[in-house]
Amino acid sequence: MSTSSAPRRAAAAIALAGSSLNANAQVFQQVDYSVTHNFTFTAATSATGLSVNISDFRHAWARSGVFEDAQYVSNTQLPNFDPYGTDTFGSPSSLNSGLLGTPVVCQSEVYPVPPAGLSAFVCTQASVPGALGTACNEWDINPFAVSPPFVYSGSFASSGGAQAGLSHARAADAYAFSSTALWITGGRRLANGSIQWGINFYSSSVGGGAGASARSLVADPVHLVATNLNTGDVVDAVLLDITFEGSDPGTTSWNPTGFLSTGTDWELVIRIPPTHVAPGQGGDLKIRVENGVVTESDDTGSLDGILPPIGFNAPIPLPLPPSFPLDFDLGLDPAHPWDVDMILSGGGDANPKTVCPVDYNGDGALNIDDIDLFVGFFLEGAGPADLNADGAFNIDDIDLFIELFLSGCTGPDGG
Repeated sequence: MSTSSAPRRAAAAIALAGSSLNANAQVFQQVDYSVTHNFTFTAATSATGLSVNISDFRHAWARSGVFEDAQYVSNTQLPNFDPYGTDTFGSPSSLNSGLLGTPVVCQSEVYPVPPAGLSAFVCTQASVPGALGTACNEWDINPFAVSPPFVYSGSFASSGGAQAGLSHARAADAYAFSSTALWITGGRRLANGSIQWGINFYSSSVGGGAGASARSLVADPVHLVATNLNTGDVVDAVLLDITFEGSDPGTTSWNPTGFLSTGTDWELVIRIPPTHVAPGQGGDLKIRVENGVVTESDDTGSLDGILPPIGFNAPIPLPLPPSFPLDFDLGLDPAHPWDVDMILSGGGDANPKTVCPVDYNGDGALNIDDIDLFVGFFLEGAGPADLNADGAFNIDDIDLFIELFLSGCTGPDGG
């Protein structure tokens, strides 16, 4: 196609297309996540004075045009907490990256776990026309003895989802984040024991269309922090760290049958540092999938031999175990008193976004100004005109521009 005729062709096509084109372009994205942790922790037989708590953090926000809403578990956030920022996982605490720059610690509710156990299911939701975020936590801690042997078991889970569509505005995005943790605090003898750590997670992304994008995250750290009460020295030990993150996670699950992902862009990292666990339990795994192809594949130690080679095509199955044994010893100096925190934690988030890709000047209206900008981008071979993202500038992009322009970028509900 001659680029010199492109402006006339684009304008003529827009004028002649009329209402015969699809008036309901599917610019809509939904992301869901669910991660469950089953655990059994057996403390040293001489451990005493243990304190058990559950921490709960939930955060959701939604934005669509002039509408916005944000909810989080506590109304006592730090003064510079940004309710529309994106949270990141950390252990022993999570951070809110905010839109203002400096990350701040997320406040969270903490619930003491009595010997009789504790169960609850809680959710937070933010909703505006065209966008919705829901973040939930659940825990079911079994009863435990108050004298040796100390065995703690149960499960806790984080789940939620977010959706954004262009039925009410030219741009929409939503966010859901939830994380929960079991905190066990005690003295030096808490620094050795045995953990059986199970994981079951699910992540999915559905929808799409020009201008739709998605991000999903699942994180799963097992962390101990020991403080020398005489010297102030700190031993910081991560026994297990699992992170799954995808910009197109497709449908991804990890359950007792193994791991399977249909996604085309995601990364899974598992770290079991050998420093504090029993010989043979340490290992590392990292797999990166880009455009449906494995581009990074590395596994060592107890995780060796699990990953497919570079070049393997999605869907990706992995024979991952449903649980990990962690027999640990921090090797603390017995000549000093220690304060030890054990944090068994995890959670996930979802962040879909939709934006009308042909509202080029972002003024919330589709008119001749957007047509002129599209034609300019098309002639320049500039990215904004490659609406089907195939790397070429041709009649397919013009047709898609016409369809989106005439439909007003409405979502699947038709506006």
